[in-house]
Amino acid sequence: MKKIKSLILLTMLSGAVIMSSCKKDKSTPTPFITATIDGSAVNFNTHAVAIKGSGETAGVTVIQGEGPNGTTFSISLLTALTAGKTFVSGGDDVNNAPLLQYSTSDDDFFNDDDDASNVITVTITSVSSTSVQGTFKGKIMDAIEVGNGTPKTKLISNGKFNVTFTN
Repeated sequence: MKKIKSLILLTMLSGAVIMSSCKKDKSTPTPFITATIDGSAVNFNTHAVAIKGSGETAGVTVIQGEGPNGTTFSISLLTALTAGKTFVSGGDDVNNAPLLQYSTSDDDFFNDDDDASNVITVTITSVSSTSVQGTFKGKIMDAIEVGNGTPKTKLISNGKFNVTFTN
């Protein structure tokens, strides 16, 4: 759990820096992050970027963007990106587990690592020195419980991204 909290903090700090300093290059395709969340299509195309960093044992990549009404979405991956690789949550290899974060004005949703049926997958379809493309899906949850004592959840499907790396 400490690693997840550290990763969340890294994601938030990286996001704050990148969101305030992002520049658009008109010669590259428009970056995008899209997904269907609980049946509704949502775009997180404002400031959509990929950020490379380094962790204790491997590279770290955070893919993030802003959506409607101040919502944000990010995907954090703890190892080097390789085309064709699928990152899957719930296994024994923590470095292979992606972390999804979806934030609204009221809630923050993350992987539910306590429920093995809530598998998150992120597949890298293409990666170069300047950009990364891929797909993602899974069920995420908020620690805040609804009236019957169960946490709020969001089902994410049809997730796609094509973003450029920022320096």
